[in-house]
Amino acid sequence: MKPISLISVLALLLAVPSHGQDLNRDSVPTANVYKDAEEFPIYPGGTDGLKRFVEKNFIFPAEAWGDTTYTNVGKLRFIVRRDGVACGLDKEGMHPAVYKEWQRLFSIMPLWEPGRIKGFPVDVECHISISPGTVSPKLPFHIDRKMNNLKKRIDVNKKYNKGMDKEEAENLVKEMDEIVFYNPEVIEIFVPLARLSVSLNERDKAVEVVQNGLEGLNKWLKDKERSPSLVLYFNAKDYMSAVLAYALVCDAAEGEGKKAYEYAQYVIDGRILLKDIETKKSGNDANETYRRLMIEKRNIAVLGSGTRGNTLNGPERESIYRYGWISGKTMDDIDAAMKEGKIDNPRLRQINTQLKEMDEERRKNPPMGKDSLYLYGLRAMVIDLAEGQDAVDRYVDDMCQREEVGKELKSYLSKLSEKRRKYASVLEDREAVVHSLASYAPINEEGEDKSECKRRADEFYKCRDAMKAVYPLEWLWKR
Repeated sequence: MKPISLISVLALLLAVPSHGQDLNRDSVPTANVYKDAEEFPIYPGGTDGLKRFVEKNFIFPAEAWGDTTYTNVGKLRFIVRRDGVACGLDKEGMHPAVYKEWQRLFSIMPLWEPGRIKGFPVDVECHISISPGTVSPKLPFHIDRKMNNLKKRIDVNKKYNKGMDKEEAENLVKEMDEIVFYNPEVIEIFVPLARLSVSLNERDKAVEVVQNGLEGLNKWLKDKERSPSLVLYFNAKDYMSAVLAYALVCDAAEGEGKKAYEYAQYVIDGRILLKDIETKKSGNDANETYRRLMIEKRNIAVLGSGTRGNTLNGPERESIYRYGWISGKTMDDIDAAMKEGKIDNPRLRQINTQLKEMDEERRKNPPMGKDSLYLYGLRAMVIDLAEGQDAVDRYVDDMCQREEVGKELKSYLSKLSEKRRKYASVLEDREAVVHSLASYAPINEEGEDKSECKRRADEFYKCRDAMKAVYPLEWLWKR
């Protein structure tokens, strides 16, 4: 065994602080700082340990959120002193608030195993990159943690048999407000936030919340329209839930949700055309091709206006491009314009031939699954909310008379129509029905009589339960 000299022992004693010794973390070495070492400093637990420490403790400052002036978030240049203290963080390229947060983390950071040269601890300059996903996720850490916690606590299918305390509702709203401040497009948050706002009679806020959320989602969808990544990430069931919430809160807030219900029908029609719910499921290559053909058809009709063979005016283009969504009406409007001679394009004729061939092939598919049947149930529900039971009956009768409609769908819609008539007396109070669906839960004021709270909750859920018995709401809301 190699003997240890007295000088070596003294060096170690001077380099490594004893338990309880003042570390003076603000002291930054200015001389004899090595950029290279035989043994580099090591954080306790290595790279994974450092990542865990940052993920647990880093709180992204609100004032730096969305500021693209500063690009350096996770690139760190600092010194690990011979006593294991990390200090001297270089702030170049960092937002001041982000730099301050890193300083805070360095002040509570465990001691590193110092770098060494010939076995002696030395001061070493370190350069490391923390993954942007670690320090700058879609949501800051404390918001991300809060969101994950909220998702476990929020369930629109949950029943508050005695109502929900106002204080509990207001606290939830505060937590969700903080999340939508950073990212208004999180469906699992902005939808219940809008419903809770209706419950608390803050209806204008409810409309604003869901509008902002859908605008962000629609922008994302348009950006991804030409990208296969849409297949991987878009969950149409969640989107339909958000669109329905938009229609309901508009109705509850303004007493008139006609345009919002029309929008909901367009969205549901798009999924009916594609015959699926989640495009990320495997085996949907044919559906993706079908979707792309429809997008191309719409774009040729709208963007080609003013060119040879296209005489559509502004309102006609707007009608076709409404909401930027693909629907049966969009396709019918284009076909009508072609029939009238307002659009004459060989590629459109070719696309129509392809779509017709695909429709024939799709009719040969096995019987519909529940998801596809429920799409028609949702469409019937939106018709009901917008126009009433008579309109639902007309829709069902029309579908049942069509030769191309399969027996599974006819049977499902016929039973749905029967259930709607069964609950007609409960559902005749349209305002109560809309309120029960647009709201999150009945709200109790402090000191209210418990029997009154119970009575109000019974009335609230009587309407909601009736709608769930007729239409596939539980399926739509289930996460």
